[in-house]
Amino acid sequence: MPQAPVLSDIQLVGGYFLECAILNDADDPIVALAADEQRFQIHNKVVPGFDLADEKVRIELLVECQAQNANGELLPVRGRFRLYLTFFVQDLTRYLEEKAGEQVPSQQLILTLISVGYSTARGLIAGKTRDTVLQGFVLPLLDVRDLIKPTTPDAAP
Repeated sequence: MPQAPVLSDIQLVGGYFLECAILNDADDPIVALAADEQRFQIHNKVVPGFDLADEKVRIELLVECQAQNANGELLPVRGRFRLYLTFFVQDLTRYLEEKAGEQVPSQQLILTLISVGYSTARGLIAGKTRDTVLQGFVLPLLDVRDLIKPTTPDAAP
């Protein structure tokens, strides 16, 4: 049984946007979202990966959002953000479990890193949307178990 993750064993060693698109398909490209249009339909997908030799775990996060008005009608303002975060996990072997005959990072470690990665992405995306038509967009707080269930039907990082 792998041990519970110790946060001091984990370092974020890389984080960058693979894609950052803020799209405004409105007839008036200078349109700003009104206060009652600060609602968003949000889809996400998380794809973890790992490299045992380098003791690194990566989290790829895709977020798609589209503004909605107070009636829930979709507006022509949307965003697509794809982030790639890399974590170094000191002595990664302590956190491995066997799955289908292979050694893989434990679900507990992966969920911890997804949670940290999502929290990091909240800040990174907020910075990218500042002073844009998506200025009101903020990733909602979510239970990490909900993040591992993709909500983007056609998104495949």
